[in-house]
Amino acid sequence: MTRPRPLGFRRLVAPESLESKRMLTATPVPADVNGDGVVAPGDALIVLNHLGTDDVTYDLDNDGIVAGSDTQLVIDSLPADTIDALLAAPCQDPSTPALASGASAIELLLTCGCDDDEVPDYVPDYPGDDPNDPPDGYTEWRGDGPPGSSEGAWYNPDTGESLHPDIDNQGEGPHWDYNYPGPPKEKWRVFKDGRKEKDCS
Repeated sequence: MTRPRPLGFRRLVAPESLESKRMLTATPVPADVNGDGVVAPGDALIVLNHLGTDDVTYDLDNDGIVAGSDTQLVIDSLPADTIDALLAAPCQDPSTPALASGASAIELLLTCGCDDDEVPDYVPDYPGDDPNDPPDGYTEWRGDGPPGSSEGAWYNPDTGESLHPDIDNQGEGPHWDYNYPGPPKEKWRVFKDGRKEKDCS
């Protein structure tokens, strides 16, 4: 059965950004972390294998830690023909033995981005009813409004994850909006009643 292409990854490679990727030259770029002269999915996998470390080789944005944002920089630097091939290929089930034992970067980047039959372990539980109380690990408030307001989110600088409080939502009910930096990027709603729903928009 053919599974849908990963919406999360498709969002990372919006058509308007492809032209800039076609202008890549042979000039070395930081995203070529293995030094072979070509930015490829393998570079993204290498960065993923070093998440949480402070290795300067893979800390591409120089923020002091290897996180999802560094993997994003590699994806943003992929040549257009590589991106075209990724988008044309079927996505993979991330629970397959091949992925569990160490898949290729292309398989990893093609894991299905909108299949919410099973909630990943990294999706947090409902953090509580006080939007002014930062969830564990989410030490920074980022946004235009004051901490706990509707204009911003609590941010985990170590992982790139964020949680936006929507406690007063009368339609859907009290919940937090969770953003996973990927790849692929994911958005989830974490409800007070224990539900966790993926946002596939």
